[in-house]
Amino acid sequence: MNKARIFLLIFQLCSVLCFSQITKPYESLLSQYKDLPTITISEALKLKNNAVFIDTREYEEFKVSHIPNALFLGYNKPNWIILNKIPKNKAIIVYCSIGARSQNIGFKLKKRGYKNVRNLYGGFFQWSNEGLKMVDIKNNKTNKIHGHSPEWGKWISKGNVTYQ
Repeated sequence: MNKARIFLLIFQLCSVLCFSQITKPYESLLSQYKDLPTITISEALKLKNNAVFIDTREYEEFKVSHIPNALFLGYNKPNWIILNKIPKNKAIIVYCSIGARSQNIGFKLKKRGYKNVRNLYGGFFQWSNEGLKMVDIKNNKTNKIHGHSPEWGKWISKGNVTYQ
């Protein structure tokens, strides 16, 4: 084997190892939030017209951007009134930044009698990272996304991160 081939092989191996080290912590983080049944973004998009998306982030985050037609519930002081018109057997997809808060709210929805509740795997950050449509509080398309905190915002790879 000549030196150029050896160099190329080493370069490719290093590239694979470096990339896996970047994605591994994020996947490890997401794996903590699988106690509630999850739904992938591609699966959620297929159900889009037959499911209700519920945003469990705080209002400051929601007004910057959210999934089109999502209902705002919140986390610290949930607005449970929004659930009054949702049938107990309706498909509900809860989401937050990455899945922690939405998992907790999902369990509360199940205790309230909602039967088909799933947590959006990767949350709104993954939605943004996949370049999917986001809207602001005025329903205008936006590429801004609230990072929740610098510790969490580092997982956003697409979109203009803000903390205000």
